[in-house]
Amino acid sequence: MRFQDTMSYLIRLLKIKFFNNGFPFVVRWDITARCPMQCRYCDIWKLKIKELNTATILRIIDEMAQEGVKKISFSGGEPLLREDICEIVHYTKAKGISAEINSTGYSFADKAERLKSLDLIKLSLDGPKEIHDVVRGREGAYDSVIDAALAAKKQRIPFRFCVTLSGYNIQYVGFLLQLARDCEAKIVFQPLKDIRYLKHCSFIFKTEEQLFPAPEQFQKAIHMLLKCCKEERRLISNSPQTLRHIYYWPKYAKLKCWAGKIFCMISPSGEISPCDRLFYDVQLPNCAQTSFRQAVTMMPRLPFCEGCGFWGSLVLNYAANFKADLELLRKAAQC
Repeated sequence: MRFQDTMSYLIRLLKIKFFNNGFPFVVRWDITARCPMQCRYCDIWKLKIKELNTATILRIIDEMAQEGVKKISFSGGEPLLREDICEIVHYTKAKGISAEINSTGYSFADKAERLKSLDLIKLSLDGPKEIHDVVRGREGAYDSVIDAALAAKKQRIPFRFCVTLSGYNIQYVGFLLQLARDCEAKIVFQPLKDIRYLKHCSFIFKTEEQLFPAPEQFQKAIHMLLKCCKEERRLISNSPQTLRHIYYWPKYAKLKCWAGKIFCMISPSGEISPCDRLFYDVQLPNCAQTSFRQAVTMMPRLPFCEGCGFWGSLVLNYAANFKADLELLRKAAQC
């Protein structure tokens, strides 16, 4: 991330914080609910949500560009299942917006050459092959991640491994760090969190006890990551600050959240909300049915939230609250 990009983020943060000037400039967009995986902690693959068509998505991207959006992180489901994903990424880049993809790695190797313009692909990783495939509910899922990493490397597309810490992989943090070293990749860790429109997830979280690591296991893993931050700063994307924030998971340190002001999230059907990890008692605006600007102005206030450990949100919130040093600000420009 160039110095001028970091300073651009700082200026936007200043305007929003002190002058309430501007719209969210980071967007995570779940452009499909379809997914080839059946993860233990997610059931989005069960949902039947009508996706937005290509023309509507491109129109919304046009409007985002007009409002000064700097980054769109396309997610899902598995965004690579959309036949138009390459067109969407190219259009996003042509509008001067940074384009990223959150992926299971599925089919990326086949599309990598057509996605050379990607700024980043974030590959979900849950542990060694025998653990990853079990958590993902699909044989060969681990191989898809590794193939995607190799394809990204070949095409010189920046990539990062993203780990959701759970009872299944908490003892494999050392393995995951070594894999990132071997692949010359960055890696980021974050804890489990429910998602609003995945209504069955709450049931899964209550019944799937193995999903949750014991507190002492979780804290031991965080100690290891803090040590890694100190010794190998370029390997791990988490900062010591954000790791200490999640140390007592599922309880979190106090931090004002700027969801809806700095960043927002869009569902596969076009509903827009400050954060998809919260439940709202009102009908959410839909940016497919109105303009992006209008939908943003209609977003509800944030309901009560006990906090979260979602890495991207944490970094932006620490930066917005001016509790970040220059290194964390640089990470904010990369989240």
